[in-house]
Amino acid sequence: MNIASIADLFDLGNLPARKRFRAYMASSYDREGGNYDWGNYEQVIGQDGIVMDVDGPGLITRIWSANPAGAIRIYLDGSESPAIDEPFEQFLERSPLHWGAGWLRRGTPEIEAAVAALKPLGHTSYCPIPFNNGCKIVLSPAPHVYYQVNYVLCDAPHGLPTFSAKTLESLTSELLLMINRLTQCRDQSAVGEHANGRCVVRAGERHLMFDHSGPLTISALKVKLPWPGDEVKAKHLKENLLIRAYWDEDLSIEGLPERRRPSVKSPLAAFFMDFGAFESYETAAICRRGMEYACYFPMPVRKRAVIELWNASCLDTDEIEYEIEYTNQSVWNEDLCHFKALYHGEDSTFGYDLGNYRDEVMYLRNQTGAHNYPILRAHGAGHFVGCCFHVDLSETPYHRAGGEADEAVFVDDEPERTMWGTGNEDYVNDAWGFHPVIAPLSGGRAFGAPNAFFGNAFFGYRFHLSDCVPFSRKIAFTLEHGSSNNCTGLYRSVAYYYMKPAGRNVFVDGVPPRRMNRYFSM
Repeated sequence: MNIASIADLFDLGNLPARKRFRAYMASSYDREGGNYDWGNYEQVIGQDGIVMDVDGPGLITRIWSANPAGAIRIYLDGSESPAIDEPFEQFLERSPLHWGAGWLRRGTPEIEAAVAALKPLGHTSYCPIPFNNGCKIVLSPAPHVYYQVNYVLCDAPHGLPTFSAKTLESLTSELLLMINRLTQCRDQSAVGEHANGRCVVRAGERHLMFDHSGPLTISALKVKLPWPGDEVKAKHLKENLLIRAYWDEDLSIEGLPERRRPSVKSPLAAFFMDFGAFESYETAAICRRGMEYACYFPMPVRKRAVIELWNASCLDTDEIEYEIEYTNQSVWNEDLCHFKALYHGEDSTFGYDLGNYRDEVMYLRNQTGAHNYPILRAHGAGHFVGCCFHVDLSETPYHRAGGEADEAVFVDDEPERTMWGTGNEDYVNDAWGFHPVIAPLSGGRAFGAPNAFFGNAFFGYRFHLSDCVPFSRKIAFTLEHGSSNNCTGLYRSVAYYYMKPAGRNVFVDGVPPRRMNRYFSM
């Protein structure tokens, strides 16, 4: 792993390349599987809470807290003197890549201003902190805070100098460049080729949008689609107008029929993160402006690329406009992975549906994640780069327990690489519920009662650019459905990830429907 600059960590163009590092997360999750997700440490020595203590070269890629308190000390490369030693909240607020309004009392004017400005209530720093011979993070005096620290460990030197307070100033210019990359206007014409078209897709029919021989890299997929004015018809079409994309081995494997396994399979609206949360959004990878959608995940192809629209609804579409931007390559880079997007949904996730949060739900235990809702289960080699999800808890007796659910990520059956979070809203860099937030790397909102923690439903998304999750054999990226799987509800999601070109022993599988599911792996 060799990185030319910090800004390269956030460059979408680098996403398809195979990742030769291991991703980890240290967090304050309840070690007993409950919902006491604060004030827990790997070890407490005197007044010091040890967040992490690792050896080797690597980088800290993200630090989040809902209520930063006490002091943070970060020791790098075995030094006895901390490279960072300051109040935790101050450290997060002065980070060049800090998002969030911070820890504020709910109901204050500052809270209302933060919500109006579409800012999350958590503190998050994406400022990379490289180290070459180990890292130790201490919070003192061991405060009762929620925290998450994402980091990677490398098998070989990464090429970056160890972080120091003196380098922060020089890092700032690189990080500002990165922010401009993530939020730049994308109206300008891209370099390369363009495939344009218009179509009306009749009920039960399909339309071929793109069929091109490689090697090539698709840099943008844009669609303009006027949904029906009738709310019921629009909902039906959004759930049943499907996009499917096939790369290379998806199309022809000896002895198997063509198009046996698409790399992208999702309702078109869900693929573009349209679950009704926002009419417009500009993020690092996916954008929407009214009826216009765009995806900027790079999609490299070695031999052949085919993209289709399938209309599985009972309605004809209005006229759809689309544009695919791509660049022909002279040779195929064997280090590249294929882009994948997998939709999944379940409307009968089993839960206890206990209504008393303090007296009952807090004491439920989930230490294995065996019955979690699966956003992705994949077998092979690749890396997870993001997801979006929508949770409908309108039939759940007590909605707050739904958002208290944690993400749990299981990588290659290696327990030390398991990542266990502290709540759905914490995963998307918010805190104390879902608030209307649109940011380059994460966001979401709740639907329902104003100022509710989670409302009757909630939506969230997060992209893992600098903090992607590589896997060599398999990965399971899951969410609890309610605190310790307490809640029954309708869960829908799309996972975005890259995998090495598929062969006979590499497959991506959905999850068999539970009970009578209206939504299922496609």
